Amino acid sequence: MKLLARIFSKPPDTLKGRFFTSIVFLILFGGLLSIFPLLIFIQHQREEEALRNLNEVLQMQSELVSDSLDELTRDINYLSEVPEASFQNKTSFYEKLELLGKNRNSFYDIFYADSSGNILFKTNKVSQIRQINVSDRVYFQKAKEWHSYATGVREIGKSELPSVIISSPITSEDGRFGGILGGVVLLDSLRYLVSDFAYGETGNVYLADKNGKILSASSSRFPVSLKNTAIFQDALDQRNRTEPYQNVTGVESIGQYRWINQDEWVLISEVSTAEIARPFYQTLLFMSIILLFIFFISFFMIRQLINHLSKPLDALLEGTAVLQGGHYAHRIDEQIMSESVKEFHELCRAYNEMADNLQVQHSLREQAEEEMRL
Repeated sequence: MKLLARIFSKPPDTLKGRFFTSIVFLILFGGLLSIFPLLIFIQHQREEEALRNLNEVLQMQSELVSDSLDELTRDINYLSEVPEASFQNKTSFYEKLELLGKNRNSFYDIFYADSSGNILFKTNKVSQIRQINVSDRVYFQKAKEWHSYATGVREIGKSELPSVIISSPITSEDGRFGGILGGVVLLDSLRYLVSDFAYGETGNVYLADKNGKILSASSSRFPVSLKNTAIFQDALDQRNRTEPYQNVTGVESIGQYRWINQDEWVLISEVSTAEIARPFYQTLLFMSIILLFIFFISFFMIRQLINHLSKPLDALLEGTAVLQGGHYAHRIDEQIMSESVKEFHELCRAYNEMADNLQVQHSLREQAEEEMRL
């Protein structure tokens, strides 16, 4: 503490003090000037690396989700294309649907709706899929355009079970649109879609629909919706985001997103900025320790140098004061200057020559005064 107080106190009005203070501040300023640009570069590189890793996570997760979704869709597509699906008498077709419903636990229910959208058959007799018309549903409209389709999260039945519906068009005997085959997958069955590929210790991956409702996540506990998060709003607006934001749990994070399933589902991968910044602070601490070590080494070296310079200066100042007091016989011992630089040797020699001249002049003046008194 005394050392720091001495360093940062007002510089003394001596050459020694000012030289010492100037060198110390130059060391500190130079050290900080070299450290901070490097730290900023490291932090920038760390953020870019995190964004790349988040995108890699999204790539892997999107492939896994697409594979799982394709597997479910293939089952529905296969049955929608069997010859029995085009027959007017669909008894054999219904039997195949019953068989798939028993063998595929992923489907809560499988239903058939005719070209008018009326549900005529379902495999789960106790399901809460009502015998209603679905012609106004998006998945029915997509099927009329001859597209397979997977919806976002919707609530079915009186119990409003969260689920996803996968649909595929059926062709009639005359080659026209003959209705749809739909498979109902409960949201709980989709929890496995997102694997534990999250980046970092605080990373999370979410699979959500266009309304922000979460279908699956990398963690076992996750919120219901991402609707109010900045990253989800950016995803809706197709904006690229590199700035931090408050995630759904209120933690400052950075994240990336990717739309899948015909832009009906969005994958969001994020990690906290605290984890990203951790190496920055670790590097800052490490480099600060190095800087302090260099500072203290330099401090003692400068102190030795100043003492080495101040010893001949003190001898010269002392000698000057002695001469002013009239002691002209005083000389500076040249041994004091033995370890000093050449300039101090010459200064010492000049001082002693000046002292010799003054002593001679003083002796002559005394002799003249003595003669005058006689």
